[in-house]
Amino acid sequence: MVYSPKNTLFKIIVLFILVAAFKYSAAQDLRFSHITEENGLSQGVVNCIVQDSRGFMWFGTQDGLNRYDGYNIKTFKHSPGDSNSLSNNFIYSLFEDKNSTLWIGTAGGGLDEYNLSTGKFTTHSNAASDKYSISNDVVTFIFQDVDGLIWACTEKGLNSYDKATHRFKVFLKNENNENSLSNNEPVCMLQTADGRLWIGTYGGGLNSYNKKTGEFVRYIKTEDKKDESSGNINKIRTLYK
Repeated sequence: MVYSPKNTLFKIIVLFILVAAFKYSAAQDLRFSHITEENGLSQGVVNCIVQDSRGFMWFGTQDGLNRYDGYNIKTFKHSPGDSNSLSNNFIYSLFEDKNSTLWIGTAGGGLDEYNLSTGKFTTHSNAASDKYSISNDVVTFIFQDVDGLIWACTEKGLNSYDKATHRFKVFLKNENNENSLSNNEPVCMLQTADGRLWIGTYGGGLNSYNKKTGEFVRYIKTEDKKDESSGNINKIRTLYK
């Protein structure tokens, strides 16, 4: 067979046209369906979404928790007098751990733990008389590290929860310790392969935490008073690995 540059170029052009046509056709086939209050959603402002290990979609709204099976929606709300119900209807964050337990961060009710098997909620809220309770009842982010600890970012401190002891450990900024958390309002976190935890704060920049030493390293941008927008530099809203 004789090699022909013209034939090769022609094949490349045809292949390009076919790929472009396929992508255009695929784009034309995209369809969005809307899940609204008319479909049974408890409220129209969805703050968080998670899919559990059974395939259910969970939507946290400002007025209730919703479970969607692809056809129907089941709503969970706080029921006064029922300690096994959702603690607060305003949901900030959702997370499913390695044991298929669903964790719900609420705006004022603390951290809820939902057992998919029993259908019951267990609430972890702040108690001034209990030093092992969560530091604040507004939970904005939930995470689980490789050791199984549950971490909760609140409006007043970072918390780790040991399910074996049922105790929270609270991390706060210490003005006299530069190796403490840089800001008391953590909003996001993740863990890297070396085991370090990274925490983004709302005003205190970025922190890394070494679980072995118990120390934080702060990454803070010095604000430029001449730049009016510099105040947003240390507000870390999300992290990606």
